[in-house]
Amino acid sequence: MLQTIQVGSFGLIEMMAPTILPLALRSVLSDEERTIQFHLENHVRVLSHDIGPRHTRRTRKLESAAQYIESEFQKLDVVINLLEYTTCDGHTVHNVEGVIPGLDSSSSLVIGTHYDSVEISRDLEKDCPGANDNGSAVAVLLEIGRLLATLKARPRNTVRLVAFANEEPPYFLTDDMGSRRYSYMLRSQGEQVSGMICLETLGYYSDEPKSQMIPPPVDCFFNHDRGNFLVFMSDLSSGQFLKSVVNQFADVSDFPCVTLIGEQGFVGLEMSDQVSFWREGFKAIMVTDSVFMRTPRPHAHTTTYHTREDTWEKLNYGAMAQVTNGLTKAICSLVKD
Repeated sequence: MLQTIQVGSFGLIEMMAPTILPLALRSVLSDEERTIQFHLENHVRVLSHDIGPRHTRRTRKLESAAQYIESEFQKLDVVINLLEYTTCDGHTVHNVEGVIPGLDSSSSLVIGTHYDSVEISRDLEKDCPGANDNGSAVAVLLEIGRLLATLKARPRNTVRLVAFANEEPPYFLTDDMGSRRYSYMLRSQGEQVSGMICLETLGYYSDEPKSQMIPPPVDCFFNHDRGNFLVFMSDLSSGQFLKSVVNQFADVSDFPCVTLIGEQGFVGLEMSDQVSFWREGFKAIMVTDSVFMRTPRPHAHTTTYHTREDTWEKLNYGAMAQVTNGLTKAICSLVKD
């Protein structure tokens, strides 16, 4: 059921919740999902543990993350582009793009996520490893790429898999965001983008009570304290694109999800790279585990968001595998022949 409410100065929001949310997440995985789970865990462990904190104050680590993503793309049948740019404060960074050419190159679907982590300390041992934010989403991006690249038939539309630099502060919502540079490039080149799917923090899922926070005023008509669902979010202009993605996802996956469509400025709606695409007039949505509203430690009532506790072993890779499988199949339906 789609519910619409007026939220003060933010105007209208729409939220569609499943009729029944699960008492427990599905624990039995298919063979395909177990393979996905293995790859997801390896990607997150490399990014957050082996490489660790990665941002422009740790330039070598940021570049190591870009090189890792490039190396994974090299295993696939994709066209790789390293898109270099220099920030206003003098750092040279790269967006990493893997392109799966479509039969019709006049339009493309963008799947994107940021690979940098937030800086919280000059001390490496105290800095944020960035496992969920945003190693989890990079891992999902790489797995979607691997699964799409194994398809025998080329998609109808081109798929652009992009890992962005510099989503975190001090670059957030500035022209030095990797997604800002990339979306501007697409617009300047006259690229026809059917939509952009932003992947953001996709690793925390729990059946435990109080593992989910629902902020007001949404809690007035949707109040569920277990973090066992996926969230699809968009601004009003991208609402129809969001609904098409969610409908495709629901057709191929039993993983529970909720959707939220609101005016730009609504709390949580502008937290990631989809904002850059809105600024260029593209349709874009965010897919997330709800970021700081989800915690892997419900009894402590704490979140690991932007802390040194955001480590790889806390993520639920079985649930991530189900999400990845569902998203990949939904994307296949969006770009099928």
